[in-house]
Amino acid sequence: MSNFSRRQLLAFFGASASTAVLAPALGEKLFSSNFSVAEAV
Repeated sequence: MSNFSRRQLLAFFGASASTAVLAPALGEKLFSSNFSVAEAV
């Protein structure tokens, strides 16, 4: 048996799901400004 509790597994899956949902929005927000700076140079 593993040493993970049910609460730890649920927290892990919740964090994984929220990361998968928020990653595209955060990536676009973080990296979109860098492209405009590169174009200006």
